[in-house]
Amino acid sequence: MTYTNFEYELDEPFIFMSPDQTRFGVQVVTASFKENDGEIVECRFEVRVTPEIYMRIHHEALFNLSPEVSPSLTQPFDLNKPIQIELALHANYLGSLSDGVSSIDEVLNRLFVWSRADDPALTRQPSCLLKAGMP
Repeated sequence: MTYTNFEYELDEPFIFMSPDQTRFGVQVVTASFKENDGEIVECRFEVRVTPEIYMRIHHEALFNLSPEVSPSLTQPFDLNKPIQIELALHANYLGSLSDGVSSIDEVLNRLFVWSRADDPALTRQPSCLLKAGMP
């Protein structure tokens, strides 16, 4: 299999919806896509959040925290510095993400449109948190 990788450096807000229907924002720093035969097989984001948002993500279980992330929650965070985390989009969103679009640029645009929608399709079940760390 031959994969094509696409990397974007960004500084864009992305909005998620929590289960209690309140919104919370993260700052997207990078987005990457892996494509195979014109089909997106992976979508990852590196985002920056405040320590308060990070603790909300943890306490409200807004993402599926991987086991290797949980121990890092016991370490103190510098409340003056943002926390960088990596997210991967659930596989069940990948197909609808690329339906009817002809480029990865359009896919990226669709993600941000979904995040800002009144009824965000993408953000009702937030992505899977893969790892966390300080920038």
